[in-house]
Amino acid sequence: MQDKKIKCKICGTEFDFTIGQQEFFKEHNLTEPRKCKDCKEKEKQEKNKNNTYHKVA
Repeated sequence: MQDKKIKCKICGTEFDFTIGQQEFFKEHNLTEPRKCKDCKEKEKQEKNKNNTYHKVA
């Protein structure tokens, strides 16, 4: 097994999928990632921004 280069489905940037990450994903029956870390983080921030709870006084 060796490191893989994967292209992000959102921004097209190539990122590394290391041997350690591949082993972890395989152990946990996960599919390989399709988004880079930056795009996943932006998506997470957008989701959190849209899911804020407003306290009623």
